[in-house]
Amino acid sequence: MTFALAAAAVAFSDPLPEPKEKIVAASLFKNGYAVVLREFELPGTGEFLLPAAPKATIGTYWMMPSDGVTVNSLVSGFVPTEGERDAGNIHEVVAQNVGKRMKLHMVLDGKPRDLIGTLKSLSQQLMVFEVDGKKLFLNSNGVTWLEEAGDELRLKVKTTGARQIVRVDAEGAKGSKVYTMALQKGASWAPSYAVDITEEGKVRLTSKATVVNDLDEFDSIEVKLITGFPNIAHLKQDDPFANPVYFGPAFEGLFNASRQAMLGYGGGGFGGGGFGGGGFANQATMMPDRRSSSNLDFSPSAGGFASGIGSGEAIGDLFFYSHPGVSLKKGERGYYMLFEKTTDAEHVFVCSLPDPVKQSGSNLVVQPVKELPTVWHMLEFMNRTGQPLTTAPAMVVQKGQVVGQDTIYYTPKGGPVSMRINKALDVRVESETEILSRVKSTVKYAYQNRFYDRATVEGTLHLKNLKDEDVTVRLKTAVVGQPVEADGDPEVRELPAAVNAINPSTEYVWEIVLPKRSEKVLTYSWKLLVTPRN
Repeated sequence: MTFALAAAAVAFSDPLPEPKEKIVAASLFKNGYAVVLREFELPGTGEFLLPAAPKATIGTYWMMPSDGVTVNSLVSGFVPTEGERDAGNIHEVVAQNVGKRMKLHMVLDGKPRDLIGTLKSLSQQLMVFEVDGKKLFLNSNGVTWLEEAGDELRLKVKTTGARQIVRVDAEGAKGSKVYTMALQKGASWAPSYAVDITEEGKVRLTSKATVVNDLDEFDSIEVKLITGFPNIAHLKQDDPFANPVYFGPAFEGLFNASRQAMLGYGGGGFGGGGFGGGGFANQATMMPDRRSSSNLDFSPSAGGFASGIGSGEAIGDLFFYSHPGVSLKKGERGYYMLFEKTTDAEHVFVCSLPDPVKQSGSNLVVQPVKELPTVWHMLEFMNRTGQPLTTAPAMVVQKGQVVGQDTIYYTPKGGPVSMRINKALDVRVESETEILSRVKSTVKYAYQNRFYDRATVEGTLHLKNLKDEDVTVRLKTAVVGQPVEADGDPEVRELPAAVNAINPSTEYVWEIVLPKRSEKVLTYSWKLLVTPRN
């Protein structure tokens, strides 16, 4: 490190122009990384200095000159710096005032003594102090205090060091634009949705973005918010150009990644459709006001919002929301609307039931029902926004009140959205199961060349709608066995089963409109093979 600094100090000792660099655009992912574009004006043909290259992901730091500009070379290194600081102790004050007249208070031969004279030299702790033409050789550690005695004493300590820079050799007209690009950590965005279901048969979907800037100042720049799953194979490896002090880990990581690729391991992705590592630790805080809580309206659009919803475009498999004119200081967060769209929606009450029958050897038993199955009030609609929906928390609002929260997962343009609103208390499902018969089968199962018992099982579902409105109920139950018959004309789906399974796996799906304050009973049956009793 000392050699590197010394070599850099020699190489970069001449003063060179240092144009100011500023961020002009940033494309933000949701995992804390951003592609950052910086701009500076060429000071003219020749060499000049830029600030240290940003800590970029390996392979992502690039310089991009505009037309008419030729970049001959870039060198990342150090230039020497000089400065000063306040003296921190008596010894440092003494060291800064060689040749000055002063008064010292010391302890000599065990006795305190004041000396007035001139400090001739100081080498480590050896101090040569002249008093009335006589030189005294003293230990500077014995000085307990000093004061001025005719000369003004210096109280600052000179410092030297080095700062990291990029030296550029370029040709072009003064004022020409040059850009640098880097993928770096420190800026991100967090999406969220508000889902207003106040209007019957409709949903008003509002989306916003919280922009997190822990990187550098954004001064009226264009920010693009990225949705999708880009593959960044070397995300956590620093570009050696941006870290000239030690580059070993970068190439070690690159080697390991190449080795894993040859062995068939997968690459690294951003997981742009998810929440990222830490998730959303804190949702929007609702601040109380002086109105009655019963009148609080949490609808995001209740009072209107400043116009400025950004446009968006699809590039490859990614989608970019664009926001021009974003100004944020480092450490600030910005709140920006993305879009608002009203579309048709359907409310469905969904209940999924497990297989009620358990096999253990030759035993076939009905598992006891310990509690009523959960019925979820679900909201379903199609993504009619003209753009994909990124994965984000979704707050459900009705008549200005929050009634639930769920997650909207990545949904392509035109795709279906299904989300939970809350557990339904007024729509109930009860189930009963009975083994009707069990007889020896005349069918030999070829895989094991043996006979099995054949059982017939019947399930009964009791549906209750205690609401004052009609509801749509969707019931699902999976069983191991061959379907026989079922009320209500359900959809019967064959599910994947093990290769050596002796019974198929089947799922019944009912979708029923249940009138207000009504009940309905459904029965269904199936047959399955069972290991015979000894």
